[in-house]
Parts: sequence; C-alpha cells; structure tokens
Amino acid sequence: MIFMKNFKFISLIYALIIVWAFVIYCFSSQPGTQSAALSEKTLKYIAKFIMPDFEKLSLQTQNEILNEMGHRRIRKIAHVFLYSVFAILIMMALNRYESNFWQKCLVAIMVCIIYAVLDEWHQYYVKGRASQTFDIAVDAIGAFIGSLLFMSLNKIGGYIKMRQ
Repeated sequence: MIFMKNFKFISLIYALIIVWAFVIYCFSSQPGTQSAALSEKTLKYIAKFIMPDFEKLSLQTQNEILNEMGHRRIRKIAHVFLYSVFAILIMMALNRYESNFWQKCLVAIMVCIIYAVLDEWHQYYVKGRASQTFDIAVDAIGAFIGSLLFMSLNKIGGYIKMRQ
C-alpha cells in the first residue's frame, strides 16, 4: 500500500489524531451547564429531524419527548462516536507498520483507553462535571467499534483492489 507510506499522508494522519484528541478535550472541558445545553440542542435537532412538526407540539410534549430520548443516551452515543473516530485515525497511523492486525487493534484500543482515563481525570476538575468509570468503558467500546470498522473497510478495499 504505497499510498499509506507517503510521508505527507502519515503526517496528516498524526495531525488529525492530535486535532481529534483536542476536540475530545474541548468537549470534556465544557462546564456542566454548557454540556447539558449542547446535549439538549442535539436532542432537539434529532427530534426535529425525526418529527418535522416537533416545534408545533406543546412545550410539555416536547420536554416529554426529549426526556424519553434521553440526555444520557445522546452523551453515550457521542462518546462512542468520538472514540470510534479516534481509533480509526490511530489505526490509519498504525497501518503502515508491519504487524498483525489484532496487535494494531490492541494498540489503538489501549491508546484510546489511556486517553479516556486521562480525559475523565481532567473532567473531574471541570465545574459541574463528574468523572465516571462507565464512560471509560463506553469509550473503549467506541474504540473497539472504530478498530473493527477500520479493519472491515481495509479488507473490503484490499479485496476490491485484488478484483481489479
């Protein structure tokens, strides 16, 4: 895979890893009220997408729908998404090394878990936020999903190249 060995491409991947780590850091640096407002805004956007007439409903009905959708769920989905992307970027960087895929996968997941632990430790000191061990587990699941997704796409890409 000559394209992956390109120095500029690898430099870009490492830069994206750093940028993505900063994105995660920024989200966990938000005070509790700001984080809750972002979750609510995201839930409202999803509700409007699913139900175009959402804003025509009474405020009480809107709140019942938003509570049913759940702030906790949207936060956990965000954790999975953020760490899936993080793992994919790490896997892209590791892909240039000659080693077993599962070793690369383990390294990517471990890097994500270490970052998740540090992120939760940092979040402990943010006003209105808490550090939760469960979030680290959710982040690890996201990293695992991202690694498997990368593997699947990489295998499909290799199969398509062989068929051409």
